[in-house]
Amino acid sequence: MSVEVEVLGRLTNDPDVRFTQTGKTVCNFTVADQDALSKDKAKTSFIPVVVWNKHGEACGNNLIKGQRVLVKGYWQERSYTDKNNIEKKIVEVVARKVTFLD
Repeated sequence: MSVEVEVLGRLTNDPDVRFTQTGKTVCNFTVADQDALSKDKAKTSFIPVVVWNKHGEACGNNLIKGQRVLVKGYWQERSYTDKNNIEKKIVEVVARKVTFLD
């Protein structure tokens, strides 16, 4: 079961585009999402986003740090082992659609 999400905010960094060993494009970036429902206007969440294939290429070619985006996708949790051989977990949004707003 996947949980559908929408994230509205600004990129905190330029997109990072890479290619898998099988040749698939993967683009990663982080979106700063201010909680509009919170009374604390300083409350901001930093959401990691991953975008695959042609959509990832488009993001990598067109997005820059500070640009506003609307990301629609689903939450994914995954594990990996870092260079110090420590297992880490990450929760990220896998984008189905990224709308460029600026």
